[in-house]
Amino acid sequence: MQVSYVPEDICWREYEPFSVLYDLRNRQMITLENVAADIWHKIVVNIGCELDEIVEFIADEYGCDANDVMDDVCGFVNELYFSGIVLLDGSRHESKTSVEAAGNPNDDIEGEVIRT
Repeated sequence: MQVSYVPEDICWREYEPFSVLYDLRNRQMITLENVAADIWHKIVVNIGCELDEIVEFIADEYGCDANDVMDDVCGFVNELYFSGIVLLDGSRHESKTSVEAAGNPNDDIEGEVIRT
């Protein structure tokens, strides 16, 4: 499954060890930390990559087995998809498009993807 984003919709900036995303469509700011920031960085390096590549990258980066991180990575990518941040196989989730659907602009998507 291809995971990508639309650069014209999402501005982002990396601040070690976190990344800040700004969704230009609904003016929502999201802070990604730790593993979540690493997943985002893997997605944006080539403006997209395969989900399996993200899983392998995180497993290698944190010295884990890919099977151990698969559920957490998939769960986080799903969060990004349902928030309208990423596209899966070129499709965007469009549950609500108004600014009211954005929720609280101070909401964070937590970076604790891998639990030990």
